[in-house]
Amino acid sequence: YNKFEKDVDTKVADLEKDIWREDGQKYLFEAQKENVDLQLEEEYRRRQATVFEEVKKRLDYQVDVKNTRRRLEQSLMVDWIVDGVKKGITPQQEKESIVKCISDLKQLSQRAQMA
Repeated sequence: YNKFEKDVDTKVADLEKDIWREDGQKYLFEAQKENVDLQLEEEYRRRQATVFEEVKKRLDYQVDVKNTRRRLEQSLMVDWIVDGVKKGITPQQEKESIVKCISDLKQLSQRAQMA
C-alpha cells in the first residue's frame, strides 16, 4: 500500500509540474509574441524614418533646383538689362557723361582744397 501511495504522490507531483510548465509556456509564448510585436514596431519606425529622410532629400533638392533657377534667371535678366542700357547710350551721350564727370571731379577737388 505504501508503494501505491508513493506512486500516486509521484504521479500527482509530475502532473503538478506539467501544469506549472504549461502555465510557463503560456507566459513564454506571450513574452515571445510581445517581443515580435516590439521588433515589428521598431522596423516600422525605422522604415518610417527612412521614408521621411528620403522625402526630405527630394524636397531639399527641388528647393535647390528652384533657387538655382531663380538666381540664373535674375543674373540673365540683369545682364540683359545692362546690355540694353549700354546699347541705348549713344556715343554723344557717353562723351557728355564723361565730360560731366570730369567737371564734377574738378569741382570736388577745388572744394577739398578750400576746406
